Order: sequence, then structure tokens, then C-alpha cells
Amino acid sequence: MHKIASNKEFRKALIAIALVGLMVIGPLGIMQKGSAAAPVDRGTRDQLILRVAMQDDIKTLNPISAGDVWTWNVIGWMFDGLTWRNSSNHDHVEPWAVDYFHHGTNDTWDTSVGYPDNDKNTDYRNWTAKLTHGIKQVTTADGKTHTIQAIKWHDWQQFDTNGDGILDDTDATEKQGLVWAHDVIFSMRLVAHAPRYAGGVECVVARNDNGSMMYGSQLPANGTIQMINWDGTTVTKIPGAWVDLSAQKAYPDLPVIYVWSDKDDLTLHYFLTHNYPDFTVDTINPLVVPERIWKDHISANSHSGDPTWDDPKAIISFGPFKFGTWDKQGQVSRIDTFRDYFRPEFDQKGRMKPYIDSVLFNIYGTTDAAVMALTSNEVDYIAWAIDPGFIDTIVKDPDLALVRNADLGFFYVAFNMRKPEFGYSGYKEEGGDNPTYNGDYTDVGKPFRVAMAHLIDKQTIVTKFLQGFGSIGTSVVSPVNSQWYNPNIKIYNYDPDEANRILDQYAPDRDGSGYRVLPNRGSSEITMLTPPADYDPIRAQSGLMIQAAAKAAGLNFRSKPTNFGEIVNQIGQHTFDMYMLGWSIPTPLSSATAPCDFFGSKHDVTGGNNYPGYHNKSFDQLCDQMNRELDLNKRIQLSKKMQATIAEDVPYSVLYYRDVLEAYNKKFTGWVPRYGSIFNGDSLKEIRMSPPTNWEISISVPEKVEGGQEVPLDAYLYNKNTNEPISNVEITFSVPSGSYLGSDNTTTTLTAVTDANGKAEVMLTPVVLAGNTSISLTITASAYDEAADAPVKSIKTITVLPPVSSERNIEIQFLNAPASGIITIASGTPFNLQFKVVNANNPEEEYGELVNGTGVDIVAVPTPTSGASIEKSSFSNGVWTYTFTGTAAEGQTAVFVVTITATLMENNTQVPAHNDIQFTVTGPQKHIGNGGGGGSGGSTPSIGIIPILVSVGIAAVAYNQYRRKRRK
Repeated sequence: MHKIASNKEFRKALIAIALVGLMVIGPLGIMQKGSAAAPVDRGTRDQLILRVAMQDDIKTLNPISAGDVWTWNVIGWMFDGLTWRNSSNHDHVEPWAVDYFHHGTNDTWDTSVGYPDNDKNTDYRNWTAKLTHGIKQVTTADGKTHTIQAIKWHDWQQFDTNGDGILDDTDATEKQGLVWAHDVIFSMRLVAHAPRYAGGVECVVARNDNGSMMYGSQLPANGTIQMINWDGTTVTKIPGAWVDLSAQKAYPDLPVIYVWSDKDDLTLHYFLTHNYPDFTVDTINPLVVPERIWKDHISANSHSGDPTWDDPKAIISFGPFKFGTWDKQGQVSRIDTFRDYFRPEFDQKGRMKPYIDSVLFNIYGTTDAAVMALTSNEVDYIAWAIDPGFIDTIVKDPDLALVRNADLGFFYVAFNMRKPEFGYSGYKEEGGDNPTYNGDYTDVGKPFRVAMAHLIDKQTIVTKFLQGFGSIGTSVVSPVNSQWYNPNIKIYNYDPDEANRILDQYAPDRDGSGYRVLPNRGSSEITMLTPPADYDPIRAQSGLMIQAAAKAAGLNFRSKPTNFGEIVNQIGQHTFDMYMLGWSIPTPLSSATAPCDFFGSKHDVTGGNNYPGYHNKSFDQLCDQMNRELDLNKRIQLSKKMQATIAEDVPYSVLYYRDVLEAYNKKFTGWVPRYGSIFNGDSLKEIRMSPPTNWEISISVPEKVEGGQEVPLDAYLYNKNTNEPISNVEITFSVPSGSYLGSDNTTTTLTAVTDANGKAEVMLTPVVLAGNTSISLTITASAYDEAADAPVKSIKTITVLPPVSSERNIEIQFLNAPASGIITIASGTPFNLQFKVVNANNPEEEYGELVNGTGVDIVAVPTPTSGASIEKSSFSNGVWTYTFTGTAAEGQTAVFVVTITATLMENNTQVPAHNDIQFTVTGPQKHIGNGGGGGSGGSTPSIGIIPILVSVGIAAVAYNQYRRKRRK
């Protein structure tokens, strides 16, 4: 998959677009070295390390040449922007590393995304920003005052000449440790001709008379620059501004931009050559790097950063994390929280800096290996989507959690349109800043692309391979981004007959092997590069299915499992036939404008993202309009036209939109979902070790219940260390849609408060089933431990049987239990519990060991190993007797709940019944001895809920034996 990613998600320009072979991003976990009985204080914390499983390693430390998601998962957090998009209101832009940012003569911050209105007569060409520098105080909403310091580079300490931790702006050496306006200007020029980043700064790039980009070597001898206003008038320099043209000339291989600084080297002035609606979230947030480092690593060939330079110095910036280490042999990398980040503790909005100290990235090549590492507590989060086949493993582990989010990205098959059999008759790779279209872009290969689109069974991919965790792909903008998504575009449904009809016209001839002979190619093998099964089984299976359909249509076609890095290499060099990857996009804004980055002619260059080599003048004109249009509604319509154009021309065949399933360890809290993932900048700031809780919940419900019949659903909350019940706590019950809680059959979530015995009860009505089908129903009970500031949850799966029509509905009658349903006994004292199984409609009709001539054993599930025991004593005259013995520590009380379940076979259908009985076990009185230190002398904690299964019927086995799992 490809990915548009950044440490602050709103900045499309920072890490404009990165390649990734897997559509999956996820949260992080935190491992604490040392104990933590309470939330960790940021000033006195133990070391907190988030351990992240990745599927591939870093490729480079050079942000200019980095293109894959695995690299950006690590280095992307080193960079920061001058503005940020409000987390709660994503259409609201606020200052971040600047004190203010405004347009024209305004002296206040303009917080709207893009421009404040659509009045083009207003002077929006001039914008001003001032970098945050010097010490100042900020008061947060809680009334506390915090210090905001100057923006420092990650390596600032080497310039702290006197070691006082304060950089003196007046000292030439110490100034190098701070971020200045000239660094921002240099960075903007650096990325202005790097294809991956250039789009965001085009609106401030100086142009020659022919419209081409102007470079420092092309500056006029007199040192002046003429700027053309929108009204056609010419301005030389800008009145009142200090323009350091010598700096422009110092880098002849970098573009000239209309951005300059006042003499304070803090105030930035921007002059826009044209409208750019994403200016406040894109242009002003370049990949900011220190000029003092990067000035020696400029490549004359690419007019940008030297792509061969791979050094930790390349990723020095001022973001919230800094580079730690990278072990290429061991495939381990680490980034560390930058504790000298310019917002030391809080920002203006009261948001906190990260709790974590480091993020450790380990490579696990397959999902199997990563899940095993997660379940064995080797890692805390898997940084790619969990395949549906692993859901059961995750949800059944009480220490793990699974999050499901719809993704803004998509998966697709792409065609190399540079080859005439797939695309253009006379392709000429122009691209760049000023494509001239001298090549012959007559699309002769469209019939092949359309036929292939008809050979892709997207429904099978979604229903069988994705198991419903996704939807069929249509447009290059995901339907999750509903405002921008165009549902009314050309769709090529799975239709092998139509594909054959098209191919019969496009390539009617066949060779001796029966393969079709394609124009300009013949019958040579067509190769589609696909990630291998151990990397992504969904795409591997999809590739094999497409291969079978293509061969059946007479094409010499192979889906070739290929290492992700090799796929990236081949599509970058444009040497492929077809490939299957995906794009992950972090914000709706990026999703709306991404088609231009993917398919614009100017991006059909080395390092650009137009991998198919698509050229369409009409599409390029739409992109030009999109990048200049200020009216939101008009931009939406332009985006929809672009989607329709791409759907018609099929440079991509969009396969599916995937729901991202992310797995992490529940002992960490603070995850923040954001546009399809919980692996984002907000999460990194909030993730922390979950405080320990002594609470535990046990769910009591029959292992088998009849569909449509109301049954009690109980949860018991208790202290797992002392076994004492916890009262007056709200417990939330939830069941999947189709089953109901309460008496109105309308809700799947219900709350109840625990009583003095720690019991909370609601009524459950499971889904009504037809025929003889049974299903599994997952029930969740959760509470929140306010003292520990941590959640506690229990999950239990039961079997729902189809309803029966029978005059005999059985029930369990306790013969020697009080009406309260609570039996109180002393610790260690046996109690013989007696009960019958009878017909609820006719209690005189009893069911014993023999039903329809079949003998049935009585099974206790499970046999307790400590704290209590229950054993079958006898069965006589229809009466079952079980002996229960419980223990409780000296001076304490333990509560045990026994659930009796009986199942009768009626008309080949199981008829279940259940009944609960509670044992309250009192420990001996506490005595103060004269030498023994007190205590019960070896009593063990209660095991809590003890389900007992009485099987009455054909099946002579215990169903779904239950044992509560504990982790130390």
C-alpha cells in the first residue's frame, strides 16, 4: 500500500505520499520497566517504551528519498509543522510553532482552513507568520501557567556553549541550535522540486516568462525579482520587505520562492502567485530541516536533497520525537521523545506531551509471527491490519483488544500505460514542472484495461477473503470521505463474458498454446506483481483469483508474489506490467486532493506518484482548477469530475476499501481513533500505562440458551485479591446486534448496578434462529475502576440454540435451597446440594439419568483447583446430589455461584434450562495468636464463578468447559 502520512496528520506536504505494501496502520503499546501502582508522573517516570511490530524495516534515513510506510512509521515523527489542525474540529487551523499567522493587513490569527471567504478581490497574496521564540508564559484552561520556549533542533545541546540549557539568541554559536526563518525558507526551496512534496509550495514558486520554475542560477544580475500580481501588474520586490537575494543565489540548484524574512530572522512573509485553498495547512508546513546541515547535501541533478545521503543528521528537525538508533542487521529501530520540544509540558490548548520515552520498532515479516509476539507480550501493538482469521485469537485473549475502523484509503491494481499494449501508442515521459505533451498519448490499450476490470470478482474478495471486513472498490476516493466521494461513476462489474467479448475484438488471434496475441506485445507472459501470502494473504489470494480468470479468458497471465521492496523498486523504475498495492490516506483533505498527486501528468517523473504514467489533459486542467478554487462546493464538484475521469480511463482498477482491524495490549490506554487508525500523533501523546486494577468481573449465564427465550444474565464484580464483592458499581452489558437486553427487545447495550453481593443482573433475549442452526453469541460485561482510572472487562461466548415447539419446557428445581437463593456455610464444611430436572408445564414429570433409553453422565465443569470443590455424590429417584465445599480466609467471606444447566432432546432439538445458586462461605474468626502471625494458615483465594453442567439428553459430554484465565 501507499501511504500519505505525517506526524501531524493534516500536513499532506510533510510526507506527501509514501508507499506501503500493506493497508494497515495501528496503535502502539507501552512497556514500562519497573512497577507502576499509579499513573506515571511525567517528571519522575520510569522508562516507558512502546514496542511496535512492523512488517518491514526502514529503507533510509533520508526524508527526501523515503517512500515506504515502514520508513515513515519511524522517521515521520521527527518533523513538525508551523500550524496544526484542531483534533476535535478538523476544519479549524491553529498556530503551532508560530505566534500568529495572518493575511493582508490583519493582525489576528485566521483559523479557517484555506481562505476565510470566497471574495477574490480581497488581498490574500500576502501572508505573515512569526516563529515562536524566546521564553513566554501560557495559561491553560485549568488556570496553571506553563513555559513555552524557543523552537530547538534535536541536536541543540551541542550548541549550548555554557551548558545552562538556555540558548542565547545573541550568541552566534548558540543561535545554531534554534530554528530560524531562513531554515524554513531553505526547506521550502529544498522540497519545491522534490516530486513527493512539491505540490504544496507551487503557489509560492517564482516562474520564468515561459511559466517554468525559476532556479537560483537564473536570478537576474541586478539581484531583483519581478512578481506578477493577479491583476497583471508587475511589482519589483515587495515594499518594506527585506529580501536576501544573496541567499537565493547561494543555492543555484534550488528553486526561487516568494518567501522571505524580516531582519529578525523570525518573521516570514509569503507572496502567493495564485490561489491555493490548502495554503494554511499545506504550504506553510514544509519538511523543515536545518540549513546548516542540508546545505552540503544538495543534488544538482534533482534540484533537491541528495537521495544517496543516508545519515541520522538527515532527520534532525524539531518534532516531538528524535532519532534513537537503527540496527540494520537486527532490524530494530528506536525513536525517543524529544524532552526539549518547544512545548515543554503543555501547549496553548492544554494538550500534554508524550508520556512515553521511546518507541521501539521490531520486524515481524508475517501476521502469524506478529500475533504470536503480541500474545506472548513481546510487542504491544501491530502496525498493520490484522487479517480476519486472527480475530478469534485476539478477542479471546483477555489481555488484548481489537479496534475496527473504516479506512480512507483503498487497494487497487495498476497498469503500466507507458507500454502500448496497456496504454499509449507513443508514450514520451515528459512530466516534471512543465509537461509539454510532445508524446503521442493516444490510448490504444484501454480495451485491455477494461477487460481486466471485468475479470476481477470484487464481491468474492470482500465476502470470502476479507470476510465482510470491507466493501467493493469503485472510486479512488473512499466512500468513508462521503463529502467528496462520487458514487455516480463508471463501474466495471465482474463479467467474464463481457471481458471475452472485448478481448475478442482487441486480441482475437491466439498462438499455438491458445494464448491471445496482444497488439504490440504478442503472447508473452503478462506479470502482475503482488505481495506474497505471508505478507498479505488477502492480496495474494486476490492475485491468484485474477490469474485464474485471466487465463480462462486466454491471457498468458501470472500473478507473481514479490517482495514489497522489489515491487516498490520496479514501479519506481517503471519496469512493471501490472501491480497490486494500496493507498492509505490520513485525512479527508488529502483524500480529496490525492487524485492529482496520483494521476497528474507532472507527477509522472522519477520520485513522483503517477506510477501508471497516466496522461490526460482534461484531468490536468481539473487539477489546476482544483488547486486554485477557493469555493468548497466547487472543489467538491471538481474532485468528483476527476474521480469520474479516472474511473472511465481505468489507470487503476480499485479493488476494495478495507476495514482496518488493529490489535494492541489492553494494559495501555490513551488510544485516539483518527481517520481509520489509532496510530497517530494524538495517540502518541496520550498513550500511557494503564494503572493496575484489582477488580474482576465474572459473567454467569447458561452455556446454551434457546433463541427468542428470555434468560437472566448476571455479572459479579469482586476484588480478585480478597474475593470480596464490590457493590454500587455500574456494569455495562453488551451483545451483538440481533440479540437484545432488557424487556423491550430494542437495545444491545444496558447497564445495571451491583448489589451488596457484587451482582448486577439484566435479562437477555438471544436471536431467534430458524431450523436446526445454532450460533455463538459473545457477551461483554464491563465496568470502570475510578480509583485506578482503568477499565475492567469480561467476555463470554455462549451457544444459542434454535427455538423449539414443545409441551415439555424443562426447569431445574432446587430441593434444599432457601427462597433467597443464597446458602451460607462455614469454610471447609460440605453441603449436599439437591435438585431435580422437571417439565416446567408439568412438574410431576421428571427427567433423570435415562432419557429415551440413553444414559447420561453428570459432569462438573470445571473441577476447581483451589478455593472450592464440587463433586457428584449420587442420583436416586430423580434427585441429583452434588457436594459443594468452599474455603475462605480467616476473617473473610468468599462468594461462589454455581450454575446448573440441563439439556433435553425434544424432536431432535435441544431444550436447555438453567438455575443458579449462591454459596456464601465464611472464614474462621480472626484470632491474635502469641507467636504465629495470624492468618488462616494456608487458605486460598476463591475462584469466583463456578459453572456446573448437568447434561440430560443424547450428548454425554460437557459443553464449552469454562476456566477463567489469569495473567500474572
